[in-house]
Amino acid sequence: MISLILASITLLVMIMASITAYKKAPKDAQFPMQTGLNGEVSWRAPKIIAVSFFPALTVLIYTLFFIILPPSSKDVSPFILPTLIGTNAVILLGIHASFLYFGFHDVQKTAEMTEYRKIEE
Repeated sequence: MISLILASITLLVMIMASITAYKKAPKDAQFPMQTGLNGEVSWRAPKIIAVSFFPALTVLIYTLFFIILPPSSKDVSPFILPTLIGTNAVILLGIHASFLYFGFHDVQKTAEMTEYRKIEE
């Protein structure tokens, strides 16, 4: 039961952060999805795909956890699933928060550069 609560809270926080980022980003924003070692953006995705990626990945990961280690299983310690869910919650929330923060920063920087180019012309 605690595993399901942890997973639900994690997903809810991720979805709320994604909705906030989606609403604050410009209409045609493209979030960076991959960067090279030199810091250059390799490819971008539309904001709906970008902000939905980590919550969708989290659902997939947690579904696999619940399939592989069902809470009702007598063969495994009752602490393994909550520990996995809790540990992954911290990791995934950190990654998602970093992605949204740096992605949104890049989107704002790109928008400012686009505005500057329009003013120059």
